[in-house]
Amino acid sequence: MKQLQIVLCGLVLALFAAGAWAVGPKARERGVESYSVADQDRGKLVSLKGNGGQEVGQLAVHQLKNSLVLELTEPGGAHLSIEWSFTVGRLSVKDLDSGESAQSFAAPGARAKKAHEDPLLLRYRGQIEMAFETLHDVGLDKIQLGASFHKRVRTGRQSEGLMRLFSKDEFADSGITCTGRRARGTNIAATRSGCCEGATDDANWQCWNAYCTGCCSLLSCDAVCALGDYACSCGVTGTSCEYTPPTQPPPPVGGGGGGGGFGGGGGSSCREGDLVTPDECVSSCHGFVSGDYCYVG
Repeated sequence: MKQLQIVLCGLVLALFAAGAWAVGPKARERGVESYSVADQDRGKLVSLKGNGGQEVGQLAVHQLKNSLVLELTEPGGAHLSIEWSFTVGRLSVKDLDSGESAQSFAAPGARAKKAHEDPLLLRYRGQIEMAFETLHDVGLDKIQLGASFHKRVRTGRQSEGLMRLFSKDEFADSGITCTGRRARGTNIAATRSGCCEGATDDANWQCWNAYCTGCCSLLSCDAVCALGDYACSCGVTGTSCEYTPPTQPPPPVGGGGGGGGFGGGGGSSCREGDLVTPDECVSSCHGFVSGDYCYVG
Protein backbone atom coordinates (compact mmCIF):
# COMPACT_ATOMS: atom_id res chain seq x y z
CA MET A 1 0.00 0.00 0.00
CA LYS A 2 2.83 2.40 0.86
CA GLN A 3 4.49 1.76 -2.49
CA LEU A 4 1.19 2.44 -4.30
CA GLN A 5 0.77 5.73 -2.43
CA ILE A 6 4.27 6.81 -3.43
CA VAL A 7 3.57 6.00 -7.09
CA LEU A 8 0.26 7.89 -7.02
CA CYS A 9 1.83 10.92 -5.35
CA GLY A 10 4.56 10.92 -7.97
CA LEU A 11 1.96 10.80 -10.73
CA VAL A 12 0.02 13.74 -9.24
CA LEU A 13 3.21 15.79 -8.93
CA ALA A 14 4.17 14.98 -12.50
CA LEU A 15 0.76 16.06 -13.78
CA PHE A 16 0.91 19.27 -11.76
CA ALA A 17 4.39 20.06 -13.05
CA ALA A 18 3.28 19.51 -16.65
CA GLY A 19 0.20 21.69 -16.16
CA ALA A 20 -2.17 18.93 -17.33
CA TRP A 21 -3.85 21.34 -19.75
CA ALA A 22 -5.67 20.02 -22.78
CA VAL A 23 -3.74 20.74 -25.99
CA GLY A 24 -5.77 22.09 -28.91
CA PRO A 25 -5.58 20.86 -32.52
CA LYS A 26 -3.50 23.76 -33.89
CA ALA A 27 -0.82 23.15 -31.27
CA ARG A 28 -0.87 19.40 -31.87
CA GLU A 29 -0.35 20.03 -35.59
CA ARG A 30 2.95 21.67 -34.66
CA GLY A 31 4.06 18.82 -32.42
CA VAL A 32 2.97 20.18 -29.04
CA GLU A 33 1.93 17.50 -26.54
CA SER A 34 1.85 19.46 -23.27
CA TYR A 35 2.46 22.85 -21.65
CA SER A 36 4.17 24.20 -18.58
CA VAL A 37 3.77 27.77 -17.31
CA ALA A 38 6.21 29.83 -15.23
CA ASP A 39 6.45 33.46 -14.07
CA GLN A 40 8.84 35.66 -16.03
CA ASP A 41 9.47 39.42 -15.80
CA ARG A 42 5.95 40.32 -14.57
CA GLY A 43 4.53 38.06 -17.25
CA LYS A 44 4.26 34.38 -18.04
CA LEU A 45 6.44 31.99 -19.99
CA VAL A 46 4.69 29.01 -21.56
CA SER A 47 6.97 26.15 -22.52
CA LEU A 48 5.66 24.07 -25.43
CA LYS A 49 6.61 20.43 -24.94
CA GLY A 50 6.73 17.78 -27.64
CA ASN A 51 6.85 14.01 -27.51
CA GLY A 52 8.99 12.85 -24.60
CA GLY A 53 8.92 16.26 -22.92
CA GLN A 54 11.35 17.91 -25.35
CA GLU A 55 10.78 21.66 -25.67
CA VAL A 56 9.61 22.61 -29.18
CA GLY A 57 8.97 26.28 -28.49
CA GLN A 58 8.34 29.05 -25.99
CA LEU A 59 5.61 31.67 -25.72
CA ALA A 60 6.29 34.72 -23.54
CA VAL A 61 3.12 36.58 -22.51
CA HIS A 62 2.99 40.16 -21.19
CA GLN A 63 -0.18 42.11 -20.54
CA LEU A 64 -0.28 45.86 -21.05
CA LYS A 65 -3.24 48.09 -20.20
CA ASN A 66 -5.17 47.42 -23.40
CA SER A 67 -3.24 44.66 -25.13
CA LEU A 68 -1.38 41.38 -24.84
CA VAL A 69 2.15 41.10 -26.20
CA LEU A 70 3.37 37.64 -27.16
CA GLU A 71 6.81 36.49 -28.24
CA LEU A 72 6.88 33.10 -29.92
CA THR A 73 10.20 31.30 -30.35
CA GLU A 74 10.63 27.99 -32.16
CA PRO A 75 14.15 26.49 -32.17
CA GLY A 76 15.45 26.85 -35.72
CA GLY A 77 12.08 28.26 -36.80
CA ALA A 78 9.85 31.28 -36.28
CA HIS A 79 10.72 34.14 -33.95
CA LEU A 80 7.64 36.38 -33.82
CA SER A 81 6.35 39.33 -31.84
CA ILE A 82 2.53 39.33 -31.74
CA GLU A 83 0.58 42.19 -30.18
CA TRP A 84 -3.18 41.85 -29.74
CA SER A 85 -4.76 45.24 -29.02
CA PHE A 86 -8.08 43.83 -27.93
CA THR A 87 -9.88 47.13 -27.29
CA VAL A 88 -9.53 48.13 -30.97
CA GLY A 89 -9.40 44.63 -32.46
CA ARG A 90 -5.94 45.00 -34.00
CA LEU A 91 -3.45 42.17 -34.42
CA SER A 92 0.16 43.24 -35.14
CA VAL A 93 2.76 40.65 -36.14
CA LYS A 94 6.51 41.19 -36.62
CA ASP A 95 9.19 38.73 -37.74
CA LEU A 96 12.00 39.53 -35.28
CA ASP A 97 14.61 37.98 -37.59
CA SER A 98 13.73 39.72 -40.88
CA GLY A 99 11.99 42.84 -39.53
CA GLU A 100 8.87 42.26 -41.67
CA SER A 101 5.58 43.26 -40.11
CA ALA A 102 1.85 43.06 -40.84
CA GLN A 103 -1.50 43.91 -39.23
CA SER A 104 -4.94 42.38 -39.22
CA PHE A 105 -8.20 43.70 -37.77
CA ALA A 106 -11.24 42.13 -36.18
CA ALA A 107 -13.59 43.68 -38.72
CA PRO A 108 -15.99 42.25 -41.29
CA GLY A 109 -15.69 42.84 -45.00
CA ALA A 110 -12.92 43.54 -47.48
CA ARG A 111 -10.52 45.13 -44.98
CA ALA A 112 -10.28 41.93 -42.93
CA LYS A 113 -10.03 39.73 -46.06
CA LYS A 114 -7.19 41.84 -47.49
CA ALA A 115 -5.24 41.68 -44.20
CA HIS A 116 -5.60 37.88 -44.05
CA GLU A 117 -3.91 37.65 -47.47
CA ASP A 118 -0.76 39.47 -46.33
CA PRO A 119 2.33 37.33 -47.20
CA LEU A 120 3.72 37.47 -43.64
CA LEU A 121 0.40 36.40 -42.09
CA LEU A 122 0.04 33.62 -44.65
CA ARG A 123 3.58 32.38 -44.01
CA TYR A 124 3.21 32.25 -40.23
CA ARG A 125 -0.52 31.68 -39.88
CA GLY A 126 -0.04 28.26 -38.30
CA GLN A 127 2.30 29.68 -35.64
CA ILE A 128 0.02 32.65 -34.90
CA GLU A 129 -3.04 30.45 -34.51
CA MET A 130 -1.04 28.08 -32.30
CA ALA A 131 -0.02 31.01 -30.08
CA PHE A 132 -3.63 32.10 -29.54
CA GLU A 133 -4.80 28.54 -29.03
CA THR A 134 -2.09 28.14 -26.38
CA LEU A 135 -3.38 31.26 -24.60
CA HIS A 136 -6.85 29.72 -24.55
CA ASP A 137 -5.63 26.26 -23.48
CA VAL A 138 -3.73 27.51 -20.42
CA GLY A 139 -6.24 30.27 -19.57
CA LEU A 140 -3.92 33.24 -20.04
CA ASP A 141 -6.41 35.07 -22.26
CA LYS A 142 -8.66 35.45 -19.19
CA ILE A 143 -6.18 37.34 -17.00
CA GLN A 144 -7.80 40.74 -16.24
CA LEU A 145 -9.28 40.97 -19.73
CA GLY A 146 -12.86 40.86 -18.55
CA ALA A 147 -12.33 43.60 -15.97
CA SER A 148 -10.57 45.96 -18.36
CA PHE A 149 -13.06 45.37 -21.18
CA HIS A 150 -16.37 45.38 -19.30
CA LYS A 151 -15.45 47.90 -16.59
CA ARG A 152 -17.42 45.83 -14.11
CA VAL A 153 -16.67 42.95 -11.78
CA ARG A 154 -17.59 39.36 -12.57
CA THR A 155 -17.45 36.90 -9.70
CA GLY A 156 -17.07 33.73 -11.74
CA ARG A 157 -18.42 31.45 -14.43
CA GLN A 158 -22.07 30.54 -14.20
CA SER A 159 -23.25 26.96 -13.96
CA GLU A 160 -23.92 24.81 -16.99
CA GLY A 161 -27.60 24.80 -16.00
CA LEU A 162 -27.89 28.34 -17.30
CA MET A 163 -27.39 27.14 -20.86
CA ARG A 164 -30.89 25.64 -21.09
CA LEU A 165 -33.31 27.68 -23.19
CA PHE A 166 -37.00 27.90 -22.46
CA SER A 167 -39.95 28.23 -24.81
CA LYS A 168 -42.03 31.34 -24.34
CA ASP A 169 -45.11 29.41 -23.24
CA GLU A 170 -43.33 27.06 -20.84
CA PHE A 171 -44.19 29.20 -17.83
CA ALA A 172 -47.80 29.86 -18.84
CA ASP A 173 -49.29 28.29 -15.73
CA SER A 174 -46.91 30.03 -13.34
CA GLY A 175 -47.32 33.57 -14.63
CA ILE A 176 -43.61 33.73 -15.52
CA THR A 177 -43.00 34.66 -19.14
CA CYS A 178 -39.94 35.07 -21.35
CA THR A 179 -40.78 38.69 -22.10
CA GLY A 180 -38.47 40.58 -19.75
CA ARG A 181 -35.73 43.06 -20.55
CA ARG A 182 -32.99 42.33 -23.08
CA ALA A 183 -29.42 41.83 -21.89
CA ARG A 184 -26.29 42.08 -24.03
CA GLY A 185 -23.40 39.88 -22.94
CA THR A 186 -19.97 40.77 -24.33
CA ASN A 187 -16.52 39.23 -24.16
CA ILE A 188 -13.06 39.16 -25.69
CA ALA A 189 -10.97 36.00 -25.89
CA ALA A 190 -8.21 34.32 -27.85
CA THR A 191 -10.59 31.91 -29.62
CA ARG A 192 -14.08 32.26 -31.09
CA SER A 193 -15.48 29.41 -29.00
CA GLY A 194 -14.03 30.79 -25.76
CA CYS A 195 -15.30 34.26 -26.62
CA CYS A 196 -18.86 33.08 -27.23
CA GLU A 197 -18.81 30.98 -24.07
CA GLY A 198 -17.80 34.01 -22.00
CA ALA A 199 -20.37 36.28 -23.69
CA THR A 200 -23.09 33.72 -22.93
CA ASP A 201 -22.05 33.67 -19.28
CA ASP A 202 -22.10 37.48 -19.23
CA ALA A 203 -25.63 37.63 -20.69
CA ASN A 204 -26.87 34.98 -18.23
CA TRP A 205 -25.41 36.93 -15.33
CA GLN A 206 -27.26 40.08 -16.39
CA CYS A 207 -30.55 38.19 -16.93
CA TRP A 208 -30.45 36.48 -13.53
CA ASN A 209 -33.38 37.58 -11.36
CA ALA A 210 -35.88 36.26 -8.83
CA TYR A 211 -37.69 34.20 -11.47
CA CYS A 212 -34.95 32.62 -13.62
CA THR A 213 -31.30 31.74 -13.10
CA GLY A 214 -30.01 33.25 -16.32
CA CYS A 215 -31.66 34.11 -19.62
CA CYS A 216 -34.79 32.25 -20.69
CA SER A 217 -33.85 32.80 -24.35
CA LEU A 218 -30.52 33.45 -26.09
CA LEU A 219 -29.76 34.53 -29.63
CA SER A 220 -26.76 33.08 -31.45
CA CYS A 221 -23.33 34.52 -30.75
CA ASP A 222 -21.97 37.11 -33.15
CA ALA A 223 -18.20 37.50 -33.24
CA VAL A 224 -15.48 39.28 -35.19
CA CYS A 225 -11.94 37.90 -35.11
CA ALA A 226 -8.63 39.34 -36.27
CA LEU A 227 -7.41 36.10 -37.86
CA GLY A 228 -9.73 33.20 -38.64
CA ASP A 229 -11.22 32.05 -35.35
CA TYR A 230 -8.60 33.78 -33.19
CA ALA A 231 -8.25 37.14 -31.37
CA CYS A 232 -12.00 37.71 -31.13
CA SER A 233 -14.57 40.06 -29.63
CA CYS A 234 -18.18 38.92 -29.49
CA GLY A 235 -21.63 39.40 -28.06
CA VAL A 236 -24.74 37.42 -27.14
CA THR A 237 -28.22 38.89 -26.64
CA GLY A 238 -30.53 37.26 -24.11
CA THR A 239 -34.01 37.82 -22.70
CA SER A 240 -34.82 37.73 -19.00
CA CYS A 241 -37.91 36.31 -17.31
CA GLU A 242 -40.61 38.44 -15.78
CA TYR A 243 -43.73 37.75 -13.73
CA THR A 244 -47.11 38.80 -15.07
CA PRO A 245 -50.06 38.30 -12.71
CA PRO A 246 -52.78 36.20 -14.37
CA THR A 247 -55.69 38.10 -15.82
CA GLN A 248 -58.97 36.87 -14.34
CA PRO A 249 -62.49 38.25 -14.43
CA PRO A 250 -63.66 39.94 -11.23
CA PRO A 251 -65.09 37.37 -8.80
CA PRO A 252 -68.85 37.58 -8.39
CA VAL A 253 -70.14 39.34 -5.30
CA GLY A 254 -71.22 36.81 -2.66
CA GLY A 255 -74.72 36.58 -1.21
CA GLY A 256 -77.93 34.97 -2.25
CA GLY A 257 -78.13 31.56 -0.58
CA GLY A 258 -76.62 32.22 2.85
CA GLY A 259 -73.90 29.66 2.35
CA GLY A 260 -71.47 32.07 0.70
CA GLY A 261 -68.93 34.46 2.04
CA PHE A 262 -70.99 35.97 4.78
CA GLY A 263 -73.39 33.05 5.41
CA GLY A 264 -73.70 31.49 8.83
CA GLY A 265 -70.93 33.49 10.43
CA GLY A 266 -68.55 30.64 9.79
CA GLY A 267 -65.93 32.75 8.05
CA SER A 268 -64.48 32.43 4.55
CA SER A 269 -64.02 29.05 2.92
CA CYS A 270 -61.71 30.49 0.21
CA ARG A 271 -64.15 29.51 -2.52
CA GLU A 272 -64.64 31.55 -5.64
CA GLY A 273 -66.96 34.41 -4.77
CA ASP A 274 -66.11 34.52 -1.07
CA LEU A 275 -65.12 37.84 0.44
CA VAL A 276 -61.88 37.85 2.41
CA THR A 277 -59.53 40.41 3.86
CA PRO A 278 -56.02 40.73 2.44
CA ASP A 279 -54.61 39.01 5.54
CA GLU A 280 -57.04 36.09 5.17
CA CYS A 281 -56.12 35.81 1.49
CA VAL A 282 -52.47 35.17 2.38
CA SER A 283 -52.74 33.35 5.74
CA SER A 284 -55.91 31.31 5.36
CA CYS A 285 -56.32 30.86 1.62
CA HIS A 286 -52.58 30.76 0.80
CA GLY A 287 -53.14 33.09 -2.13
CA PHE A 288 -51.78 36.44 -3.21
CA VAL A 289 -53.35 39.87 -3.46
CA SER A 290 -53.37 41.79 -6.74
CA GLY A 291 -55.39 44.97 -6.86
CA ASP A 292 -58.84 44.34 -5.35
CA TYR A 293 -58.77 40.57 -5.79
CA CYS A 294 -57.41 37.52 -4.02
CA TYR A 295 -56.00 34.84 -6.33
CA VAL A 296 -55.79 31.28 -5.02
CA GLY A 297 -53.92 28.54 -6.86
